[in-house]
Amino acid sequence: MNKSIRLGVTSVNEFNCKRRTMLQVLYAQQEIKIPFTPNKFVYAGNFLHLILQRVFLRNFSNVEFFYHRKSKNIKDAILLSMEIELDSIKKIWMNNTGPWKYHRQEFSNSFDIITSQLHNLALMAESLVTINNNEITSLVIQDEFTVINRINHNFQIRGKIDLVAFSETGGLRIIEYKTGTPKLEDENQIKIYGEILYSSFPDQQINLELWYSKPKFDQIQKIDQKTIGGLLQEISNLYEKSQQLNNIKKLPEQDFTSKVCQFCKLCDFIDLLEFDT
Repeated sequence: MNKSIRLGVTSVNEFNCKRRTMLQVLYAQQEIKIPFTPNKFVYAGNFLHLILQRVFLRNFSNVEFFYHRKSKNIKDAILLSMEIELDSIKKIWMNNTGPWKYHRQEFSNSFDIITSQLHNLALMAESLVTINNNEITSLVIQDEFTVINRINHNFQIRGKIDLVAFSETGGLRIIEYKTGTPKLEDENQIKIYGEILYSSFPDQQINLELWYSKPKFDQIQKIDQKTIGGLLQEISNLYEKSQQLNNIKKLPEQDFTSKVCQFCKLCDFIDLLEFDT
C-alpha cells in the first residue's frame, strides 16, 4: 500500500526542472528529509510576516494613533507602526540567550534586509486600509491562511497564503509578499493557490497579487485569472511518473551536493525512465 504524501506548494512549484519536483515526491514517499538550513532571507521573510500580522491584525490601533493623533498620512502611519514592531522583534531575538543566540548574526542581517524594504512595503500596504468619514479600517482578514488540495488519495499538497484581505471593489485579495527578486516559481506558487481556491469557491471573486518590496524591484504584480489552471494537473502527472520511477529503483539516502542544482540528484536515474524534460 502506498504511503500518504504531503508536500508544501513551494516544493512543487519549479516546473522548469521537472526532475526536481519528482525528486521531492520520491523523497517524501521514502521519508528521507532534505537538509535545510535557514539563512538571512528565510529569517527576513518570517520576521516580515510577523510584522505585518501585528500591524494589521493585532496592533492596528498604532496605525490609528499615528493617523488621528499625529496627523500622519496612511503610508507614514503604517511605516511608523512597522518600525515599532521591528524594534520589538529585534529586542526579543537579538537578546535571546537560548540556542537561537548562535544565529544572532543571521538575525542581524535579516533585520537589515527588512529595514531597507519597509518604506516600499508601507507604500504597497496603503491599499490594505480603507478610509470612511475619516475613520480608518484594516481590510486584512487573516494571515498565513492554509490551503490544501488532494491530488489523489495518496498525494496531498498544502500551502500557507501570506495574507488574505477584502477588496474595496468586492471579493478577496490573496497576497504573497517576497523580499527577493521576482522568480517564475513565485508566480507558479500563487497560481497554484489560485487554482485551489477557484475550484473551492467558484462564485467568489478572488484576486491574486505578488508583492515585491526589494529596492529597484518593488512592485505589485497582479495575476491575470485567465492564466490560472493546469498546474495541479501537471503536478499530478509528475507524481504518476515519480511512482513509476520509485517502483524501478529505490533512491539512496546520500549527500545532496550537486553542481547543476541545489540538491537535485534525480538526473542520476535518467536512464531508468523516459519523460519529457
